[in-house]
Amino acid sequence: MAKKAAARAAPSDNLFVAGMPSEISQEQVVQIFSGYGTVVSSKLLGAKDGNAAALIRYASVAEASKVKEMQIGRAHV
Repeated sequence: MAKKAAARAAPSDNLFVAGMPSEISQEQVVQIFSGYGTVVSSKLLGAKDGNAAALIRYASVAEASKVKEMQIGRAHV
């Protein structure tokens, strides 16, 4: 039931992206995701099971929504 609630959550300018290579750097995250909108802030989270995750905040909900719909690089957005 929690997954259904999360799926219906209001759009946000903040994205959680998982499934990135564990060796990715903070700078690479910003460089990659800046290509799809204005990244206001980002935080690289520790790698788990060989995959890294990040929190990425865009300048607008519209930009973040566009990235989520595109599912950039097959990472889990």
